[in-house]
Amino acid sequence: MRRKGEYGYIHSRRIFGAVRSALGLCAVLGIYFAARSYFGTNRNVFTIIAVLLCLPVGMWIVNLIMFCKAKGCTPGAHSLIEIHDAAVPGAYDLYLTGYDKNFQISHAAVGDGVICALTEDRGTDLEAGENYITKILQEDRRGSYKVTIYRNLEAYLKRLDELENMPQDRETGKAALRSLYSVAL
Repeated sequence: MRRKGEYGYIHSRRIFGAVRSALGLCAVLGIYFAARSYFGTNRNVFTIIAVLLCLPVGMWIVNLIMFCKAKGCTPGAHSLIEIHDAAVPGAYDLYLTGYDKNFQISHAAVGDGVICALTEDRGTDLEAGENYITKILQEDRRGSYKVTIYRNLEAYLKRLDELENMPQDRETGKAALRSLYSVAL
């Protein structure tokens, strides 16, 4: 399974979540109906076990629904970004979750004092997303970053090229990405 920040992370988590949820639901139903069939009643310890197992299975199903709602980076955008982001720390498939809104980020890159991100979701509120990322970084005491979210792939690729020419502190950039991972699915 892929880790957060890798291309295809959302897709792999979606598949894993579907399998895990299906197996968990089958286990709950199997325990309940097997015990009911064997004992002739649902008044047994296995019914309690099945009911208690509903809690984690329900959590898995909710998690699956969130991953089904999230969209990852498209293959076309990935192939172009991969060419341009070699020198800067970056992350794919970030679905940032906030209290009021969620933000679909296909790719984010960190330069010296700069974070730029690409969203392929037309419904994403760019200004709110930029403010949210800035707030997360400030709460984690990662310094001040100028955050820009792009919808236009060509403009984003041009900005990635500019970031490659800037001096880089890769460890600081990776720390900033870890802050984004903390609020991402």
